[in-house]
Amino acid sequence: MNGTFEGGMNKGEVMYVAGASGMFKTSFLINIILDQVLNDKSCVFFSLEMPKKQIYDNIYSVLFNEKFATIKQNKSLNDEKIKLMYKIQQNLIVIDYSDIH
Repeated sequence: MNGTFEGGMNKGEVMYVAGASGMFKTSFLINIILDQVLNDKSCVFFSLEMPKKQIYDNIYSVLFNEKFATIKQNKSLNDEKIKLMYKIQQNLIVIDYSDIH
């Protein structure tokens, strides 16, 4: 990713991603967010379309490579997964449409 954007993102920069529905905007951003927050960097995610819970569930689904609802139902949340979830929540601020108005 850093090579693609000629050096990556620098501290203090803002990235705005826009596109039509179904263009993988969220998937693209989740991969960037996971790279940053798992390396102890902070991110802010603004969404005008999805509520916070859905955003976090999507992030956990990508991280654990399965639907988060399945993880919860199967009770496969072990200490390692919980630590990763905590790290994400410590380094990521999610602001959804309900916070904006």
